Amino acid sequence: MLVRYWVLLMAKKFNFRLQTLLNLRSEQVKSAKDALNLALRDRYIQENIINSLVEKKNIQLQQRQVETTKAIQMQAVWDYISALEREILTEKKKLAELIKIENNCRKKLNLALKEEKVLLKLREKKIQEHMQIVQREETNFLDEIGTQIYLRK
Repeated sequence: MLVRYWVLLMAKKFNFRLQTLLNLRSEQVKSAKDALNLALRDRYIQENIINSLVEKKNIQLQQRQVETTKAIQMQAVWDYISALEREILTEKKKLAELIKIENNCRKKLNLALKEEKVLLKLREKKIQEHMQIVQREETNFLDEIGTQIYLRK
């Protein structure tokens, strides 16, 4: 009978009741990381677009200083530079919006990480409690075996 009890005692498995919630939180963290990565990618692409427009504008300004051109050509170049400046402003507004989205994604990720961390700490605490209970039961069982052996002699 004691052997059966010992086997049952050792077979006690830890069961975290909030494991499904922890899995959900982990999935939320993963999706928040993915969303942040997409926002970062979009911002990087937008910054590259702006940099290429600024580069085009600078090239036009440098060419205008080097070359001597007619008034009509100068006006066309200035119109082109003005159009580039307007496009740069439009793209910078888009970049500002993308930065807001990125910051929002960061906030969501931080919140999801906090929620997951709380559950992970709770899980670790419950594991420690479980281990203490198992150790206490094991000690009591071994004490019981020792007492029975002593009483039989």
